[in-house]
Amino acid sequence: MSHKENEKQIDKLTEQINELENKYKRSLADYQNLEKRTEEDRRRFIEYANEELIKKLLSVLQDLEKAAEHLNDNGLNKVKDNFIKTLESYGLAEIMIDIEKTQFDPNLHEAIESVEGEEGKIMKIYRKGYILNSKVIQIAIVAVGNKSK
Repeated sequence: MSHKENEKQIDKLTEQINELENKYKRSLADYQNLEKRTEEDRRRFIEYANEELIKKLLSVLQDLEKAAEHLNDNGLNKVKDNFIKTLESYGLAEIMIDIEKTQFDPNLHEAIESVEGEEGKIMKIYRKGYILNSKVIQIAIVAVGNKSK
C-alpha cells in the first residue's frame, strides 16, 4: 500500500470516527434531555397524584368546618384541625382572603354578588378557595364591593 493510499485510509477512518463521535454526542444529549423530561413528568405526577382525592375531600372539610362552627365542640374542632393539617401535608393551602382588604383576582376568586363596599375589594366569602402545590383546585366564591351600590 502506498503512502498516498495510507493517507486516504487514515482520512476516511478519521472522518468515520468524527461521525461516530458526533452521533454519540447527539445520542447522549438526547438521552440526558429524556432523563430530565422523565424526571419532571415523575415529579409532576407525584405532586398532583392526589389532586382528585383531595378535591373530593374538600367537601368533607367544608362540612366539618360548618359543623364545628355551629356546634363549637372541642373534639370536633380537633378532628377538623387534624384533617386540615393532613391535607396541608399533601400540599393543600387555603386561598387567604382578608375581608375588605383583599383585592378581587379572577384567577383566585369568582364573584357571585356585588355589594356595597370599596370597589374591587372582597366583602364576603361564600366558599373558601384552595391551592394544591401552586395550582388552584377550588376557586373562592365571593361578594365584591361596588361603590355605586
